[in-house]
Amino acid sequence: MSNHSRRLKALDYQGEDVAAYPIPEFCRLHRIGVATYHKLPLEKRPREIRFGRKVLITRESAAEWRRRMEGESP
Repeated sequence: MSNHSRRLKALDYQGEDVAAYPIPEFCRLHRIGVATYHKLPLEKRPREIRFGRKVLITRESAAEWRRRMEGESP
């Protein structure tokens, strides 16, 4: 497993007490900008949960997104 993969896998265990992240927190944890997140096509984004205007990304959805993104790497 590459160092990059180990770092991403470690994110699965961070914040065990948090079930879902707002977009800015998700972006901070994954070291991407919020603007970059919003520029991603919908099919490249993690699944989102919406409560009115509030958008959350579950830990499970974030982990699945990381696996998808790793699979697309050359």
